Amino acid sequence: MATELTPSPSRNVGSHASDYSRSVLIVRIGAMGDVLHAMPAVAALREKHPEWLIGWAIEPAWSGLLQASTDFNRIPHKTGRTESKPLIDRWHPVPAKAWSNRPFALSTLSEINTTRRELRRARYDVCVDMQGSMKSALVGRMAATPVFSGPAKPRETPASWLYRHRIATTSTHVVEQACELLGAAVGEILKPAAVTLPVDPKAELWCNRLLAQTSLIRDRFAFLAPTAGWGPSNGPRRDTPPSLQIWAVPGIARL
Repeated sequence: MATELTPSPSRNVGSHASDYSRSVLIVRIGAMGDVLHAMPAVAALREKHPEWLIGWAIEPAWSGLLQASTDFNRIPHKTGRTESKPLIDRWHPVPAKAWSNRPFALSTLSEINTTRRELRRARYDVCVDMQGSMKSALVGRMAATPVFSGPAKPRETPASWLYRHRIATTSTHVVEQACELLGAAVGEILKPAAVTLPVDPKAELWCNRLLAQTSLIRDRFAFLAPTAGWGPSNGPRRDTPPSLQIWAVPGIARL
C-alpha cells in the first residue's frame, strides 16, 4: 500500500529513508528540457550529501547532460564523479524511445532485462521517479528499492499506482516541485542549487574559436536553436520567422 508524504519544514519528511539511504536512483528519462529542470534538485542533494552515491536512469541521447562515466557500470567499486563532472556517480541507459519503436523485437526484451539486472545489481536505497509517466514508473519498479517515491499527481495517473510513497507538491515552478519531490523522498528540505554542466575541452576549444571568428561587439551575441529533439517543442513553422528578427538588431553577432 502506498503512503502519501507532504513536504514540511517543521519535520523530517521522508524520515523512513533518511536514516539509512546512502544511494539514490533518479528516474528522469527525458526529454532534454525536463532533465535540465530536474538537475537543480539533484545538485542540491549533492551539496548536502557529497558522500552519497547518486545514479540516474536516462535516455542515452541526453546522458551528455549528466556528469558521470559509463565505466562505473562495469566497475562497481569505481565512481564516475570528477571535478569537471560532479553531479552524479553513474547513469543507466534507458532507450525508451527505441523500445517503443520496436516493442515486439527480441532485442528490446533483451535490453529491458539487462537494464533490470543492472538496476537491481546497483542495490539503491531510494528511487525517485521525477518524470511521473508509466514508463518511468516501470523503470523505477525494476530497481526494486526499499523506498520508491513519485509525485502524488503524476503526469500519467496510473503511474502513481506503482509508487510505494506518493509525494504531494505545492510549488508552481517545475524546478521547485522537483526539489520538493526529491527532498521528501530522502528526508531533506532542498532548494534549487546551481548546476555545473559537463566540461568538454574539445567543445570548449571549438566554441572559443567560433566566438573569435565572429568579431563580437562587446561580447553581445545570440544563439538560436529553432528545432528540438521532441516534435511538439519545435512549434509551428509560422512562428519561426519572427524569432529570426533578432538578427536585425545592431551589435548582435550571429551564431
